[in-house]
Amino acid sequence: MNTDLLRSRVLVTGGSGFIGRYLVDALMQRGADVTILSRHPSPAGMKCKTVAGDLTRPETLDDVCRGFRVVFHLAGDAHAVARLDDDGEKLGWRTTVEGTSVLVDQAIRAGVSRFLFFSSVKAMGEGGIACLDETAAGSPVTSYGKAKREAEKIVLDARQRGLASTILRLPMVYGPGCKGNLPRMIQAIARGLFPPLPEMGNKRSMVDVRDVVEAALLAASNPAATGKIYVVTDGQTYSTRQMYEWICEEVGRPVPRWTIPL
Repeated sequence: MNTDLLRSRVLVTGGSGFIGRYLVDALMQRGADVTILSRHPSPAGMKCKTVAGDLTRPETLDDVCRGFRVVFHLAGDAHAVARLDDDGEKLGWRTTVEGTSVLVDQAIRAGVSRFLFFSSVKAMGEGGIACLDETAAGSPVTSYGKAKREAEKIVLDARQRGLASTILRLPMVYGPGCKGNLPRMIQAIARGLFPPLPEMGNKRSMVDVRDVVEAALLAASNPAATGKIYVVTDGQTYSTRQMYEWICEEVGRPVPRWTIPL
């Protein structure tokens, strides 16, 4: 499986992040020659080669894709969702949109064969009662979602310039080592500081980080994925109540009685 990646030179942006580390390990296990793009010369704990580069500084990305067959583009502004100020929005746009544009140009110039862009379901908007899928028109409402959507357009438009690209839209990603709102919620529930929530009628998708990696490897090695957008989930939907009960089970706390009627 994924024999196309054997001995291939692969560049991973954001390779030292939560998802990136899992992806790098999987690529190396499959025999790929992996290099990560990082703002830091030697990210801690990484066993592969590193090249320095900053998505907000185009001059640092010159020839960064030279010699690589596949590019997995995960890097982004990790704190963009939490920031609401103008400076945060500008940094998120520079990183996600302008940085992706420069990287795509470099990939085309270098003759990269496949380009995988990791986007977010936030690029589809917040939705409503109906379940959103890849065919939904959607309209992002957050600055993070708008930036991701604009970057998607850049990646897809690059097909007209000869770059075979695929977009993976991710919901909340969970798994060992994850950071962000989910582990904070888990810690609060484990300490008894997070009370039961009322059922709001909304349902969300999530996905295990290892499933994200498998989806990325399949997309990178299957020509049928070229030009496609995929929403990657674990195949389940989670209501507020289900998420709370699931976390209680994970942390070994009894599920409290639900006193708020559904």
